[in-house]
Amino acid sequence: MIHLPLVMTTDLLQVIALYRHGKVRFDGWKWTSPEKFRQLVVAYDNGAIVVPNIRSPQATPGRIVVSTLPRSVASAHVLFGGHDFKSDLFREAELPTLPAIPVVLPTIAWFVVSRLLWRFGRRTDCEGYSDFKSRAALATDILIDHCSDGKSVALVGHALLNREIARELRKRGFHGPHNPSQSYWVPSIFRRSNRVDT
Repeated sequence: MIHLPLVMTTDLLQVIALYRHGKVRFDGWKWTSPEKFRQLVVAYDNGAIVVPNIRSPQATPGRIVVSTLPRSVASAHVLFGGHDFKSDLFREAELPTLPAIPVVLPTIAWFVVSRLLWRFGRRTDCEGYSDFKSRAALATDILIDHCSDGKSVALVGHALLNREIARELRKRGFHGPHNPSQSYWVPSIFRRSNRVDT
């Protein structure tokens, strides 16, 4: 007689927290041309963050993930004292170069125009919308892999990328908010229970 080993099943809880980075110290909110706007985007991407008097999370995640943009890395340092994994996959969606036209608008207006043009297909000097969605799917794969052993994961990321990752997580069975927080420093929590054999 063959005795099969007793297989027990337990629930493995996977937890992923999506944080938005801290506010960037940026004084470029002024009237500008399309050419100057591009320079301001670069300045924002390289800008330091405003460090508020915030309370660190009570429990440190098992793994902390950041993008390669300075605001993500610096925010993780403020929240958790550092990071465990850094990748370009977690960078914010890029903005296309605007047409050189003799118009001056507020920086925020150029940002909106640039983002809308990107959303509807413009990809001059930047990653296109469909490529961004594919990158977000790969980034989600990495986050899920990091919590496959039951350790919680925190991504200190960016507004638009976090929203796309949240959509991917819900598609893959995670429970969490449909619209992750757009506020600086605030996490949106996603959970999924997996049945595992022991």
